[in-house]
Amino acid sequence: MTLFLFFIILFSHFIADFVMQSDEIALKKSTSLKALRTHGVDYLISTGLIFLLCMNAAWYLVVDSVSRKLITYFWKKEQRHWFFATISADPFTHLLVFFVVFI
Repeated sequence: MTLFLFFIILFSHFIADFVMQSDEIALKKSTSLKALRTHGVDYLISTGLIFLLCMNAAWYLVVDSVSRKLITYFWKKEQRHWFFATISADPFTHLLVFFVVFI
């Protein structure tokens, strides 16, 4: 987990420094408090977005893991109704997780 957080921070720093940072901010952040604040906000935004994406991916794996086990169980028990109900509920569960994470 610590290594994972390290890579999130490293990647978000890369995004803040090389994707979100303008030439003006790069040149002025060592002499201007406003430019440094702007760079800090960019870093905060990139870290937050990457964290949200990781949270969404983690929950995606949880939902798929649970629904895979349920689908397999209902198929083996020949409970076709619950088998198809679980398959139908899977995308809605993903949407629900997406809205909970991002909204």
